[in-house]
Amino acid sequence: MLLALGLGLAIAGCGGSDSVDKAEVTLTVRPEGSPEKRLLGQIYAQALRVAGYRVKKAPEALVATPGLEAVKAGKLTGYPEYLSTALFYNFGVEIEDIPAQTQAAYKQAKKDLEKEDLTAFPPMPYDIANAVGMLRKMAEKRGLKTDSDLKGKAEEMTLKGPTYCHLSVECLGGIERYYDTAFESISYERALTPELTWWRTEPDWRYEVLEDGESDASILFNTDGRLATERDRFVILEDDRHIFPASNVVWVTSPEVIDEAGPDYEKAIVDAQKGLTLKVIRELNAKLELEKKPAAKVAAAYLKSIHYTG
Repeated sequence: MLLALGLGLAIAGCGGSDSVDKAEVTLTVRPEGSPEKRLLGQIYAQALRVAGYRVKKAPEALVATPGLEAVKAGKLTGYPEYLSTALFYNFGVEIEDIPAQTQAAYKQAKKDLEKEDLTAFPPMPYDIANAVGMLRKMAEKRGLKTDSDLKGKAEEMTLKGPTYCHLSVECLGGIERYYDTAFESISYERALTPELTWWRTEPDWRYEVLEDGESDASILFNTDGRLATERDRFVILEDDRHIFPASNVVWVTSPEVIDEAGPDYEKAIVDAQKGLTLKVIRELNAKLELEKKPAAKVAAAYLKSIHYTG
């Protein structure tokens, strides 16, 4: 299950939506976690700053507070959350019951959040997920483009994944169950817990086992930077039956904050994320993970590329 992104905003300021002086509204950010999460945090923070709000870093004491609780308590303006995480952890929806279609999952999460006097802005375009990855030449040789293609062929293939993967509907467990397939042999690399694995602290082995021929297939993240820079070398199979639960990011906030910050608050969030397609997030992750560029600079370049002006 995906972890909530490590970013929250606390707001202090004046006025209602009809009389907002954005220069007097202070938003406090707490970016943390994986490179991708820090990037998203920078994109939101910089977008809000360009929109005219004051933005500063949150005190360390706020880092440990769960986002949903912090927003409900008025400590944070809002925070980005994965749809699947919100539905599973906050509202007890079983993984297999979470819609795979983004809008359906968003509608369900928004409805549940409204019962808590919270709301969610529209989701980001891209959806983060596990995927079966291979060397492109190997996939082409075996005629594999989708997970459905694995049936009858996976039985002669080896796969390596993180330790939790065979148990998770979001990973190999779901592929074996819903695509009615099984690999000849599966080996596991010691990983963190299913949740912490999404921090992406050790992605290199996922590709190394393919490069050195140790395994025919590997569990990759669909947003990995190497899928952008080495697309001719690596490929992931498509979840063509859409079995994985939707894990797009949504911004969770409250009606009180929306009223206080004014209409430009939602506009800044939604406009800043419009360009974050799967292709784009892979390219941005490549700059972070492979080129080791600072998240702040990558975020600034992204906002410039979409001509974001607030």
